[in-house]
Amino acid sequence: MKYLVMGVNGLVTKFTYRSNEVTNLITQMLQMTISICMWLSIYYSSGKYTINQMNAHQMVQYLVITNLTAILFSTSPIFRFANQVQSGQLTTTLLRPISIYGEHMAFYIGTQFPYLCINITLFILLNNHANNDLTLVLLVYLILAFVMFFSLMLVIGTLSFWLINMWPLRSAINACSLILGGLYFPLSFLGQKTFRWLQFNPFSLVSDVPARVITHKINDLSPYIIAVVIWLLLTMIVYQRLIKIGIKKYEGIGI
Repeated sequence: MKYLVMGVNGLVTKFTYRSNEVTNLITQMLQMTISICMWLSIYYSSGKYTINQMNAHQMVQYLVITNLTAILFSTSPIFRFANQVQSGQLTTTLLRPISIYGEHMAFYIGTQFPYLCINITLFILLNNHANNDLTLVLLVYLILAFVMFFSLMLVIGTLSFWLINMWPLRSAINACSLILGGLYFPLSFLGQKTFRWLQFNPFSLVSDVPARVITHKINDLSPYIIAVVIWLLLTMIVYQRLIKIGIKKYEGIGI
């Protein structure tokens, strides 16, 4: 119940600062629109029906999915955790009989719940595969990817124990999301040798992979589910190690 209350608080916070969310949505939609217009102009000017085995309709679907998932898979846990460390609010959490991971997860689910519903609904509507089992597998995959990405962001957030000001990292993380997540162009356009290594990076797993499922470029999610589980286990192990060391440092200097 206590985690449910935290999730509700996150949802209330999302609607309280709705002007920030509207601004964020408008910015993301403008970015997506520019990318779509650019690629459509490339298709029409080149006179080609397909580019790298992807037609214009698939490209539009791909860009819509990757940009919408970028809103769902937010990097906010990094900066919320960093703010708690810097302000000393983490002490309150440590004194309460709750898990730091669980508290942040519940709050994250609450803040992202509207986007989660939007993305799941969109995936169901756009996924016109004849195999209904693939739709179910995709939903399970998205849930696992959601937990994995949150864990990764929280691991990065624990660096605030040593690097108190995390805000300069925002540009670097956004750049990774744009390039490695395929928000500007499909990662497969980088060539098979490069794509073979990049397709299993965390940013690709949460945006490029769902988009390729929708555009009929992936029919078997098994390798990507395995990759998500591996990343999840790695981030959980690293998180447990860093949080123990970080809390000792945090309490030792009396923040």
